[in-house]
Amino acid sequence: MAIILLPLLNWKKNTNLYTMKTLNVANHRIAYHDNGNSAKPIVFIHGNSLSAESFIFQLEDKDLNRYRLVALDLPGHGSSEPSNQKDTVYSAQGYGKIIQEFAAQLGLNEAVFVGHSLGGHILLGIAEEMNEAAGFVIFGTPPLSIPPEMTKYFLPNPDILLAYKRDLTDEQVNTLAHAYVRKGTAVPEAILTSIHGADPDVRPYIGANLAPERLNNEIEIVKQLNKPIAIFHGKEDQLVNGAYIAELEIPTLWKDAVQLIPDAGHSPQLENPDEFNSLLSEFADRNT
Repeated sequence: MAIILLPLLNWKKNTNLYTMKTLNVANHRIAYHDNGNSAKPIVFIHGNSLSAESFIFQLEDKDLNRYRLVALDLPGHGSSEPSNQKDTVYSAQGYGKIIQEFAAQLGLNEAVFVGHSLGGHILLGIAEEMNEAAGFVIFGTPPLSIPPEMTKYFLPNPDILLAYKRDLTDEQVNTLAHAYVRKGTAVPEAILTSIHGADPDVRPYIGANLAPERLNNEIEIVKQLNKPIAIFHGKEDQLVNGAYIAELEIPTLWKDAVQLIPDAGHSPQLENPDEFNSLLSEFADRNT
C-alpha cells in the first residue's frame, strides 16, 4: 500500500498540517490527513465542493487529538484527483463505495464517522453495511424520503441551486460560500478555497444523481439504524430545515434530540468549533 506525501497549500499558515498523504482507492488518488494516533479513529467526510480543510478546527483540536483523526478529500475535491467515472462516482452512492474501501484499507472500520451535508448523506447510504462502526455524526444533512420532498427538507433559499451549477463566477462562489454560514458573517477561508478548487463537474453530477431512482430512502435508514447516531444542527442554518429533522423517528438518536449549535449556520464545525468539538468529543467518548 503506497502512501505519498503532498503539500496542502490552502491550509492556514498557523497550522502544522502542511502535508497530506495519498492512497489509491478504486483507481482514484485520494488525499487525506491522518494524525497517526493509535487510539480509536474519527473519520471526517466533507460536503459538496468542500474538502478536508473544512475540518481544520477539529484536526487541530488538542482534546480531539486523543483520537486518531482522519479527514479525506473526496474525488474531485481538495487535493484528490478528479474522477474519470464522474457519472457514477460523483454521487452519494459512488462516494460511499470510496469511503468503504478507504476505511478498509486504513483499518478505520471501527471509527466514529462524521459527515457534513453531502458527507452525511454518503454515510446514511452505507450505514447499514458499516457493521463495525462505533457510530455516526451528521450535520447539515436532512434525511431524504422517496420520492424526495425538497421543500420540506430545505428552507426557501435560491442560493442552494449554485451547489449544483457547473461553472461559477467569483461572485457566485462568494454567494454559495455565504449560504454555507450564518447570515451576515464572514466566510471562512476554508470554504472559499475549497469551492474554487473543486472539479466544476462535481456539482452538476451530484445534482443529476438526486433523481428519485438514484436516492436512498434515508427516512427508513435512520428508523432502522442499529448504531448510535448524533445529529448536530447550526441554529442559524440558511439551507436546512431543522424543524423537519427534529420530527423524525430515529430510535438510536444520541440524547434523543438534535443537538443545536448556537452562533452557527450550515458549517458549525468552522463557525463554532468549540461547541462542535465539545459535542463530538462527548459522543466519541461514550461510543468508542
